[in-house]
Amino acid sequence: MEYGDGWYPFFTAGLSTAVTRTGELAGEADVAAAMAELARLSEARGRPRPPEVFLGGISGPGGSREPAALREAIERYRALGVAGVTVSFPARSRRDWRAQAERFATEVLADLAP
Repeated sequence: MEYGDGWYPFFTAGLSTAVTRTGELAGEADVAAAMAELARLSEARGRPRPPEVFLGGISGPGGSREPAALREAIERYRALGVAGVTVSFPARSRRDWRAQAERFATEVLADLAP
């Protein structure tokens, strides 16, 4: 908290919470609560603003990879103050991964407000 300029939380639940030794982060409500706690801790330590947050894995287990759902999720997390997100593309080849990344760029990123 005293030295970092960013925080990279990722969704955890059940076994992965125990393995990663982190608190459970299972959805939007948990992210909102964690962001509020980050702001509170930052203020208590006299920081002018909280660290930037980049949320990992919004398309992970249980997350949709459909363009409309991803756009909506990104906008909701942006409204909470999240500066960026990561999205995964499970693929069996580089060609498949590239096709998915290009689809994300044209059908998701291109439609997001700057």
